[in-house]
Amino acid sequence: MERAKENARSRGEAEAKRILADAKSAADAAFRELNENRSVPILPQETLIIGDSLTSDIAGGLQYGMKTCYYRRPGAPAAPAGVDYTVTALSQIPALF
Repeated sequence: MERAKENARSRGEAEAKRILADAKSAADAAFRELNENRSVPILPQETLIIGDSLTSDIAGGLQYGMKTCYYRRPGAPAAPAGVDYTVTALSQIPALF
C-alpha cells in the first residue's frame, strides 16, 4: 500500500513539473512575441497574469516572476501564499490597476 502511495505521489509530482514547464514555455513564447518589435521590452515582473487555474495560470505566473491575480470561483480552493491578488468577481479586476 505504501508503495502504491509513493508511486501515485511521484506521478503527481512529475505531472506538476510538466505543467509548470509547459507554462514557462508558453510564457517565454508570449514575451518573445510581445517584445519582438519593441525598443523597451515588457518584463515579466511588470505584468499581471489573471487566471482561475492554480496549477497553470497562477503557478506559471509565480514561477515566471509575474504578479498574479487568482480569479477564485465559488467552491474553488483558496490561493496559496505568494499570490498578489485574489478576486471573486471579474468586476473587481479594474480596481487593481
